[in-house]
Amino acid sequence: MFLHLDEPQQQRAILIDSNDARRDTFQLMLGNRNISLEGCFDSIDKAIADRLEPELAMVHVERAGGSELADLARLRRCKACAVLALVDEAEQADIERLLEAGADHVLPLGLQADRFSIATSSALAQARKQRQIERDKIQAETALSEVKRIARAKMILIARHGIDEEEAHRRVQQMSMERNLPLADMAGQIIDAESLLC
Repeated sequence: MFLHLDEPQQQRAILIDSNDARRDTFQLMLGNRNISLEGCFDSIDKAIADRLEPELAMVHVERAGGSELADLARLRRCKACAVLALVDEAEQADIERLLEAGADHVLPLGLQADRFSIATSSALAQARKQRQIERDKIQAETALSEVKRIARAKMILIARHGIDEEEAHRRVQQMSMERNLPLADMAGQIIDAESLLC
């Protein structure tokens, strides 16, 4: 019996950088890191136009300004891959703007770059982003639950009184205003009353 070892899986990547010398350096650097550099582009527009579907897009960003952030956001929308923003120097505010625009991580390249500060800023910004996603999810679930509760209350009124949906909605609204209750709470009371009567 022979032991068969699989070759390490190469991750497909593209590099977007207008500096030829830096692109060459990255090609050499990535060769022994299980990252296959499938394409180099001098602009985000050219990378988006290309049909390559990489797992990682490395983008050199000169500064975290308006057009650069807009380009990064477009790249995020057009390519379903991780986005690594490469910067020479970055303040914490720059890192947060890059992450908000669509970067998954920010990597400093300059000799003076404080990698620990960059990493912590990046981690904190990503954590805030994740918490916001969780809050948005909870809000969406709550809104959906309220819509379902209101629809169920209207169905009860339709069945009980033989009215149409528009009239049922008007009645739920009227009862809500008379009792000074949110619409979803009023719907909940209608549902509770119906379960007591059945």
